[in-house]
Amino acid sequence: YPLCALAVSDERPEFQRAFSGATVHDFFNILAVPVLLPFEVLTHYLQAFSEALTRPLTKSSASEFDSPIKELVGPFKDAFIKVNKCKIKLVSQYPDASDEEFNEHCIEKECSFCDTDSYLENGMFLGSNMANGAVGGLCLAILAR
Repeated sequence: YPLCALAVSDERPEFQRAFSGATVHDFFNILAVPVLLPFEVLTHYLQAFSEALTRPLTKSSASEFDSPIKELVGPFKDAFIKVNKCKIKLVSQYPDASDEEFNEHCIEKECSFCDTDSYLENGMFLGSNMANGAVGGLCLAILAR
């Protein structure tokens, strides 16, 4: 971490404070190992503590991790735009289907909103006169900022 102090190397007083802080941080890490490592080996307290902290964030396995950010942002995202994934899958599976065949597949798969030209289920763009490509491009431009 003393390497981080080089970012302020042009100001001598700031560099001295940054180097001192980085050195204290390094010594804390060095001294924490001989204290915490034997404690963990004997009691497994840190393992139990970290599992207790992460259990609400995970389901039965690590592959099913639900991001807390996704949980917080999800409702707002759905108010902004919600895409009809079922309809998009059907279009990719049956690209040459006629409207009647497509509607039969929609009924079979129990998709909603298949009778419209829009690929949206909900959100502020539903019912607008914008083309699907324009809505997608606008969302991409917003996300790219």
